[in-house]
Amino acid sequence: MSRIVFYRIMVNHKLIKKIIFHPRQAAFFLLPFSFLLITACPDPPEEIPKRDTSINLEVLSAFTTTARLHISVEDTTAEWTFGLKRNGEDILTATVFNNDTTFVDNALTPSTQYTYQAQWMEDGIALDSSLDAIAITMDTTSHNFVWEIDTLGDSGSYLNDVAIVDENNIWVVGMIKIPDPDSSFNGTGWESFNAAHWDGTEWKYQLIGQPGVIGDGVHYFAENDIWVATGIIYHWNGEEWERFHLYNMGVLGANDGGVTEIWGTSSSNIYFAGRKGSIVHYDGSEFTKMESGTEVDLEDIDGTEDGEHVFATGYEQTGTWAGHSIALALEDGQWVTVRHEDSFTPFGVSDWGLISSVWSGEDEAYFMTYAGLKYYDYTTGETGIKYTMWEMGTSTDHIVNIKGNDVNDIFLIGRLGGYYHFNGIQWYKNNEIENNISVYTTSMDYKDNIYVSVGWEISFEHAYIIRGYRLN
Repeated sequence: MSRIVFYRIMVNHKLIKKIIFHPRQAAFFLLPFSFLLITACPDPPEEIPKRDTSINLEVLSAFTTTARLHISVEDTTAEWTFGLKRNGEDILTATVFNNDTTFVDNALTPSTQYTYQAQWMEDGIALDSSLDAIAITMDTTSHNFVWEIDTLGDSGSYLNDVAIVDENNIWVVGMIKIPDPDSSFNGTGWESFNAAHWDGTEWKYQLIGQPGVIGDGVHYFAENDIWVATGIIYHWNGEEWERFHLYNMGVLGANDGGVTEIWGTSSSNIYFAGRKGSIVHYDGSEFTKMESGTEVDLEDIDGTEDGEHVFATGYEQTGTWAGHSIALALEDGQWVTVRHEDSFTPFGVSDWGLISSVWSGEDEAYFMTYAGLKYYDYTTGETGIKYTMWEMGTSTDHIVNIKGNDVNDIFLIGRLGGYYHFNGIQWYKNNEIENNISVYTTSMDYKDNIYVSVGWEISFEHAYIIRGYRLN
């Protein structure tokens, strides 16, 4: 029985001819074409190679309920897609038009560890995976404080600043007057001091410099290394209070203001700020005046632990610059203006209004304003709103100071003694102090589980000190 045979001739995997013939013709037909079939068909093409790159994942920061991630690749292709896994579960697929991007993962749980992995995706297939990156969210902190109230001096006494070392070592400065019935001190019937030290049991008065000198700012490095600003500068070296009269030394001129605020990392890197925008730096051997670019009175100064970034704020209620406030940053040895406001009242969503205080976090500086808590990312120069006045519950209060142990433990003190605490998730306001005593608050310090605010009784009967202790 005869049959029909079909043969296909392929070149480069394409059909070039289909031949139909009888089986007895097959042998004669195949021989001439055998060489063609062997030489015309190349080897199958290799698989498309994977992209020659690596994808990297880094946890930039972790907060109580968020983690900020950085995803990058080594080349700079115009467009690429990545997938992100959290604890093995897919949470994101995104296309990027640069070689890197950042992503904030929200709605996390405080005090929890998360494992992230990024994958280079192409047509839904992972071509490359990053190493695992671990994020541990911060825990919340307790709002639970109790406080004790101390009064110092009598009529006309007040305090301007405080420095906490620990619960048994606290310094305050200002003006403290006590009766001197026999006028043995100076014939006025009053003896005056400008500092006091808490030793865990009692407050002990001290006089720095001459009677009548007012203590404005205090900064503590060690038992034999304490600095006090009174317009000029005093330094306790363990044996005596050294006096540095910046005007007589030629550091400040007649048109400059005295220094009232102090911040530094050591006595070889310390900054003094004050009236008319005056800023002075001490490097351990020499005092140098720095140009601030403003004549607004400076009310606060703070910086990062490494001393690389320093910030100052101020505002003025009277005089030529009344209603103006300023936020400054030290960048590459020069003071630059982060924000200058010409009105204490914010009229728009981008306004700051009065800028009262600054606290420096790990990556950002936080400025307390009449619009709320503003942030300044000193790595990028970006500014924005962190929390509005309404979110914080401070819309009716003037906040004197902001201090923090970390971004999950921020403390604010109001002018009338009420305090605000942020635990990493929510703001809590306590009005009990201002509801029970009439106090005018000037400054505050916050360290670990202790806060201390200072000022005076509104009737000027006494200077006030409020010591708060966190219970848990």
